[in-house]
Amino acid sequence: MDDLARLCVAEGARSQDAGDTVLDAVGPERPTFEAMVRSVADAVGSHSRIVHVPPRALPPLSAALGVALRDRLLTADEFGAMSSGLADTDGPATGTTALTDWLHTAAPTLGRHYANELHRHYR
Repeated sequence: MDDLARLCVAEGARSQDAGDTVLDAVGPERPTFEAMVRSVADAVGSHSRIVHVPPRALPPLSAALGVALRDRLLTADEFGAMSSGLADTDGPATGTTALTDWLHTAAPTLGRHYANELHRHYR
């Protein structure tokens, strides 16, 4: 969050005459989805098995799990954006904090309580 806050303050301080700017808020690491999942699992000490499924199976599996949890885990639109590369960037890193460093710092509290997306934002 510190990197994102610095980026926002720096852009907010720019002259209004500079025009609109589009920046990707991205740190120095660009892990694959699987590498990111493994990094989170390692950080929290999980021994969960990572199961590969065909890409087209993920949205319905996510929807079914969401029903069981009374939550929305991943929408079809979110999955489509990620799988088509919309979450990727070719630009330079705008932050300095590596995801793996942040995970190591946050590990003691990361994932200790389930944060229901629907409850957090809509109920």
